[in-house]
Amino acid sequence: MSKAKAALGAEPTEEPVEEVLPVKGNGTFAFPDGSTYYGDFMEDTVKCIKTRDGEGTYSFGVESYSGSWRNDQMHGKGVYKFASGATYEGFFANGLFSGDGIYSFADGAVYRGSWKMNNMHGNGEYTDPNQTKWTGEFYNGMFDTGRSYISLRPAAPL
Repeated sequence: MSKAKAALGAEPTEEPVEEVLPVKGNGTFAFPDGSTYYGDFMEDTVKCIKTRDGEGTYSFGVESYSGSWRNDQMHGKGVYKFASGATYEGFFANGLFSGDGIYSFADGAVYRGSWKMNNMHGNGEYTDPNQTKWTGEFYNGMFDTGRSYISLRPAAPL
């Protein structure tokens, strides 16, 4: 801008900024703790950051998760296999069990139903190791008897 225009109070004009969109890719990540990820990712080329996003498998020792990812968190449908031998197959939201899912405990117990923030929550059926079935509403991991809430087992470990 000329000195004459600046003196007249003209506003400087901004150059248009080109929007840089993330780049989608597929590959393998090896983390310093020995865990690995193979699958889809998004790369922010400006910040040089890659995040798990799409379908992929994360493995840490004998534990693994295969399924959907969003913003580097388990999100959508997937299967988590625990070191204890337990498995969870169902939906995740922001890294937590959320929505419909089946948790098969290492001792043979099974819960089929709704989850909220890693807790049995909503309509479901818990079958204990002796094959006794508890069907109905669960609230924050507790079974609703209609008079009180009872714990059928400790909260599921992550």
